[in-house]
Amino acid sequence: MLRGFEITVGSRVTQTYGLVELGNSGKDQDTMNEVPGPLILSQMFIHGSATGEMQRCVALNSGATAIVDSWLSDCHGKGYDSQAIGNWNGPGPHLIRNNYLEGAGENVMWGGATPSIPNLVAADITFQRNHVYTPIAWKDRWTKKNLFELKNAVRVLVEDNVFDGSWLDAQTGPALVFKSINDEGNCHWCRTTDVTVRRNLVTNAAAGIVFSGAENYNGGRVDTPATRFLIQDVVFDNINVAPYTGAGRAVQITAGPSDILIERTVTAGNIQNAVILDKFKPAARVAFRSNVWVHGQYLATADGPGIGLPSLHAGLPGFRWERMTLIKSGAPDPAPQGTTIVRTEGASSLAKQIRATVSAAVRGVVVP
Repeated sequence: MLRGFEITVGSRVTQTYGLVELGNSGKDQDTMNEVPGPLILSQMFIHGSATGEMQRCVALNSGATAIVDSWLSDCHGKGYDSQAIGNWNGPGPHLIRNNYLEGAGENVMWGGATPSIPNLVAADITFQRNHVYTPIAWKDRWTKKNLFELKNAVRVLVEDNVFDGSWLDAQTGPALVFKSINDEGNCHWCRTTDVTVRRNLVTNAAAGIVFSGAENYNGGRVDTPATRFLIQDVVFDNINVAPYTGAGRAVQITAGPSDILIERTVTAGNIQNAVILDKFKPAARVAFRSNVWVHGQYLATADGPGIGLPSLHAGLPGFRWERMTLIKSGAPDPAPQGTTIVRTEGASSLAKQIRATVSAAVRGVVVP
């Protein structure tokens, strides 16, 4: 265990690739026997500098590890991905709880490079009561992608967090991204499955949440498209509102993921598309239940079918749409039968209930 240390760089250092490395990759860690753990970082202050480049504050390539009650900041770079916490060659389990996590590229990410340990997938991840933040002063200075991304992780709980600060730059500005991806063409086993996201506040982002079933590069394949997601009691606030501008997509479901349930969520802001879909690689077994969403300029689009209901059918065959409320002052796009239309969020008692649940869950997460 390490407790109560400050770890940083010297004042003359202009670029650092990794500040704290828990585990390794390459030939130094290409079997499970070489993975370190258990490890605990508690009450740590781990940070770069305001002007220097820091690719990664903590490399989490370890087995059983807890990072708790700590402050990670100034983890940023230009022209490449940078993270407060990044994992690609550690199996877990990982507990990340009650931290301030300030990053540029992706504040926190599991996956993104082929593990040196064959068939490794990070598993049993608990991510609770963290303030995940990117300062708006970093816009146009450090490269930004998203706030939280899973590319190779299974059995993940994301609970009672605040995610704040994402905009159009190297990506379209989403807050949360979940995908199965073979980034380098030689990780056909890389996958993201069995993820629960509940009682979180997402605010000041250009887009909300992205599910991507299978992405492959350099001729590689993806054995297991992204599957089994529960998104419950989440507020997406101030989406695509200046200066946090970009795609304006509340929910994106593309490249064939499956088994997604989104329930008791609220969206607010300058939404362009409530749902973006993919008619060429449709998703399977998707359900929306008891959500209160801004309709946006378009309810749903899917690369060609008509706006609204035709796109929902094309991108989500057999989808379920239950007790849904859309916020729209004018005439809505064609929507599934039974949809409730209100002019303002204030007209929805359900929205008030969801916001109250989330506010109670994240109370105290953001330190004044």
